[in-house]
Amino acid sequence: MAISVYFFKEHRDPMQNAKAMISKAEKNNKGTKQKASKHNSSENNKESLTTDTTQSTVETIDQLKETVHPWNEPSEPAYPNIQHPEAISIEVSIADQRVYIKEQDKTIYTMICSTGDSKAGTPTPTGEFVIEPERGDKFYWADDDDWAYNWVSFSGHGIYLFHSVLMWNEHEVEEKEAVRLGQEASHGCIRLPLPDSKWFYDNITTGTPVTIS
Repeated sequence: MAISVYFFKEHRDPMQNAKAMISKAEKNNKGTKQKASKHNSSENNKESLTTDTTQSTVETIDQLKETVHPWNEPSEPAYPNIQHPEAISIEVSIADQRVYIKEQDKTIYTMICSTGDSKAGTPTPTGEFVIEPERGDKFYWADDDDWAYNWVSFSGHGIYLFHSVLMWNEHEVEEKEAVRLGQEASHGCIRLPLPDSKWFYDNITTGTPVTIS
């Protein structure tokens, strides 16, 4: 089934440290590129710049892995056993970057997430929604050669989704996006760690209320 996906490539705190590290790395890379364009004109220097920039990005991702929640681990040690799906509701806090699974107003599980990037003009919509019938084990977005898994629609019948972090394929996570868990990153969808997205896909039923604020 074709779906419309409205996002771009995009619990372990402190997330502020992670954001600062991203910002610092971006500034360093930008400065390196500007200096290179002024003082280096040979192809060898360009190749050296590319290598240095790539290495810096890899180092930054490795550092961020220590400060953000692992994308391949559940947000909490044990998932709840849902006996009464009709009593379940979902609350998403944009401020907290968390998805709260509730049973009769009691939080039974909390997931770290990444909502839409409001600074880029692509926020996650707020308000009252329900889990819609549209869902699937994976989808491919050709514009940026991205995959996401375990998608569940909550608005627009396939437009706004809960889904996994972005991936290059079934086995390779797009790490520079995955390390943004816990901060705004998507084009409106709600990204989850891989195990959380699978549990959500398997256990959250159509018609479940969703509140996003």
